[in-house]
Amino acid sequence: MMQYVKKDLEQVFANNFASPVFPILAEIYFQNKEYGRAFQVCKIGLSHNSDNEMGIYILSKIYLINKKYDKAEVFLKKIIKKNSHHSKALIDLAKVQIQLNRSKKNIQKTIDLGLEIGVKNEIFQVKSDNSINKREVQKPKNRKQKFDYLDSEHIYINKSMATKTMYRIMVKQKKYDVALSVLNTMKKESKYLRYVGKEIKKIKDLINQRN
Repeated sequence: MMQYVKKDLEQVFANNFASPVFPILAEIYFQNKEYGRAFQVCKIGLSHNSDNEMGIYILSKIYLINKKYDKAEVFLKKIIKKNSHHSKALIDLAKVQIQLNRSKKNIQKTIDLGLEIGVKNEIFQVKSDNSINKREVQKPKNRKQKFDYLDSEHIYINKSMATKTMYRIMVKQKKYDVALSVLNTMKKESKYLRYVGKEIKKIKDLINQRN
């Protein structure tokens, strides 16, 4: 099924490099450890839509996996500047700042942002009195940080991504919650009302069956 979805996405992207589906294709490449392809898709997609949050985040993950922490830091900060509630970007930024020996003040700033939105991660298990100590921010002995790949269940669906193609791709991937978000965004457009009305019950039934 994943291979089928991948081929669909590759076709959509090949036909239109500005297609908002590019981050989904990049994520599939990333999960398959095809980092070079993921990088190229992100660079091309972002050249057409430089503010695509999901695309920027995947690009930061590619830099992380290649241990280019300085570049990853730049893109993670860009995401957080746009969306201070992006928990995964906050967690990764804190790890990168520790890896790069950034100042305690900068690390604490990131931690405070995470605490404000209730991020649950061991790095953020510190006192909320704006003080951290060396033990709390020291690097692990193996000097490696774990950076999880993108969780597509937390994709923000904007208007440009809310299409029938995106909806069908999410259903094929069994990302039913994301598919529902796509439908909820699509129903704001009168031309999709009939389609959404027909599909929304189906997707809710699939979510209930899964739960």
